[in-house]
Amino acid sequence: METVQVQIGEQTYTLRCEDPERVQRLAHRFDEMMRQMKQRQDRVSTLVVTVLAALNLLEEYDVRCEQMALQIKLYEQEIEKMTGFLQQRLADATAEDG
Repeated sequence: METVQVQIGEQTYTLRCEDPERVQRLAHRFDEMMRQMKQRQDRVSTLVVTVLAALNLLEEYDVRCEQMALQIKLYEQEIEKMTGFLQQRLADATAEDG
């Protein structure tokens, strides 16, 4: 585990993690998202901006999970088709030999 410092909003956080570069990249993305929201909603508290930014990230994550689940389902369907095709070819070849 390594230690990394990240800045989110006006706070600096010291974190222990396996991948400091990734944590810094994610913290920077979250900080940028918060800054953009704060510019659009100047009168909103930092807590509200933080919650909104977190919800936006969770929505992105959820959409990507749904997309991945759909892609996995499509791959599974293709595998089933290929497996059926191969089983039929094997059965045909076995019948010809027999």
